[in-house]
Amino acid sequence: MMPLPYRRLVIAFVAGFCVMVFELVAARVMSPVVGASTYVWASIIGVIIAAMSLGYWLGGVLADARSRDGDVAWLLLGAALLMLTMLCQYHDILQWVAQLPIDIRLQATVAASLLFAPTSLVLGAVSPYLVERQTETLARTGRSVASLSAVNSIGGIVGTFAAGFFLFGWLGIHDVLVVLISLLVLASWLVVPGQRWQWRVVVSVLCVGL
Repeated sequence: MMPLPYRRLVIAFVAGFCVMVFELVAARVMSPVVGASTYVWASIIGVIIAAMSLGYWLGGVLADARSRDGDVAWLLLGAALLMLTMLCQYHDILQWVAQLPIDIRLQATVAASLLFAPTSLVLGAVSPYLVERQTETLARTGRSVASLSAVNSIGGIVGTFAAGFFLFGWLGIHDVLVVLISLLVLASWLVVPGQRWQWRVVVSVLCVGL
């Protein structure tokens, strides 16, 4: 298996990829109920950025307090489970939101918050953990942070084009989300291959069942 520092870079790539594809999935999930107007896109982008910002902060606090590679695996599995929950519940949640006697802009914001904020928050917490674990000496801090940030951004770019040009043409919303969940579970194996295997098996079985 590749050295741990390189595995962390792969995880950063996967996290960036999943975030951007998830954001594009969000628009397709919400469009049948609340439309695909500028209001909806603004709600999705604003909610996801806000959730990830909170995730960055919480991840930094936890990384300073614990700083364990195993926690990254838990975060990835947590994001996978939250995404799986969203996949199973989004129809009911959207129907409930559509019945609320509020403006369409508020409906879009409420729906985005309930469906996409939890997963985005947990994915946001991954980056500070990776930085904390990757930064071995102060002399290499800048290079380590730059490498992780660049790879994470590249993952987002690849995810954007992959989803827009290929995934949505080949697969439906359901299958794209299953792909993202599977990637997060696989990425969790890269951190501590011999740990948390029970949870990985559970999530994998659920994905196969879907």
